[in-house]
Formats: sequence, structure tokens, C-alpha cells
Amino acid sequence: MNVSEFFARHPSLRARLARVFLLCGVAIAVVYLLPSVPREQILLFRWEGVGVVKELEATWTAAGRSEPSGGVTLHLPSPSRTVRHRFSAPNGPYVLDISVEQLDEEAAPTVTPNDDSVAAEAPPKVGSDVRREPLHRTFVRRVNFEGGETVIRL
Repeated sequence: MNVSEFFARHPSLRARLARVFLLCGVAIAVVYLLPSVPREQILLFRWEGVGVVKELEATWTAAGRSEPSGGVTLHLPSPSRTVRHRFSAPNGPYVLDISVEQLDEEAAPTVTPNDDSVAAEAPPKVGSDVRREPLHRTFVRRVNFEGGETVIRL
């Protein structure tokens, strides 16, 4: 008896085997595609340096890729030491390129005179605009997104 004759005598077995093969194919596809499904990720940037963060720019690139998968630029209305960003991306290893504009509270103020007659090196006059020049710093961090919160210490 060959396979064709066997299935001709047992048609219900043929239908069951077809369902089993279909379900196995679906299960394999789900296991293969599941890691690439985006999940909610939260990046918590913690500034541990002197001063506070005024602006933060970050891009994330999946390991093994050359182009960034996403990015964000945050202009903070009030300088902060902690910045949180929520987004969606697949789990896995990533490289974060981070640029921070920092207001260093220890830095000497830069004077912007009110009129052209005062040199920039002169001490500030009453009524002049005193501001601190921001410092720009860059960081590279390797992280593993696992859904949920990932803390990045800067």
C-alpha cells in the first residue's frame, strides 16, 4: 500500500495532518517574527555631572545596522538632571549616540553688554545681560532594550 492509497482510505487523517502542518508553520513564523515586534521602551537619562541639562539629543541604532532606528531632540523648558523619553522599538541590543547641552553652574558667566562701548572682558555692569555659555558633550552607550525602562547614566 502506498501513501495515496493510505490517505484515500483515511480521509479524516489527511485533514488532521494538514492542520498540524499549518499550525506548525504559523508557530515557526510567530517565533521568527516576535523579536522584531515593536514594544514600549522608556529611556531615563540621568545627568550625574556638574550642572543641569538644557537640551538632549539622542539617536539609537540597532546592533549590526548602520542607520539609526530612531531619535529624539528634547528642548527642556526648565533645566533638569533627569530626562525621560517614551517610544516604541523592538527589543534587542542598541547603540545610543547622545548629545547634551549642559548649563554648568560652576562656569564663569559670559557677559553680553547692553551697548557697544563696554568690552566683553569688562565686569558686568548693573543692567547688563549675564548668561552662562552652555557646554556641549557627547556620549556613546551600548544598551539592551528589553521593554520598560532603561536607565542611561551620563
